[in-house]
Amino acid sequence: MIGFILQAVTPMATTVADSTALSGATAAATQEMSMISMLFKGGFMMVPLMVCLAVALFFIVERFLFYNKRSSINENLVRDVLDKLYTGNIQGADALCLADKSALGNVLQAGVGQLGKPIDHIEKALDIQSNIEINEMEKRSSYISLISGIAPRLGFIGTILGVIKIFYNIAASGGNISIDTIAAGLYQKNF
Repeated sequence: MIGFILQAVTPMATTVADSTALSGATAAATQEMSMISMLFKGGFMMVPLMVCLAVALFFIVERFLFYNKRSSINENLVRDVLDKLYTGNIQGADALCLADKSALGNVLQAGVGQLGKPIDHIEKALDIQSNIEINEMEKRSSYISLISGIAPRLGFIGTILGVIKIFYNIAASGGNISIDTIAAGLYQKNF
């Protein structure tokens, strides 16, 4: 990601072979073009691709922050809850679980809330809360998958439009094929 940002700021040198390269000369012209200017030459298909990028980055960052918050494991939590339960302090154990704000704390709180009931009720409460926590963690991950399926298709549509533009420009030039005619469509094709 950092590399992409650095490329967008620093100019990228591209070499274009001179027409004398065909006769054996090795002269090459250097043309400066930044990554941002290449993006703008990509055509209108870059707009939905950039929207997909922004939305995907939003969900990736949001899920990362959520996972870090919910999946943090307090190594002393289970021991502290068991100590409270051994001393008969059920409300203290419940308060410890509630204060933890992690998936483990929520699952333990579901189990502590069922104390005094048969063991199968406690196991069922733990299973239900575990499934709820898994569902919460998978909640918005499908959007990232959706965008990862849509974005390449949009890029492919841009490629097709670029190739169509190349053939249209060749036909409009009356069959005179020049590198400028092809390059206009290739910019759109590649970006």
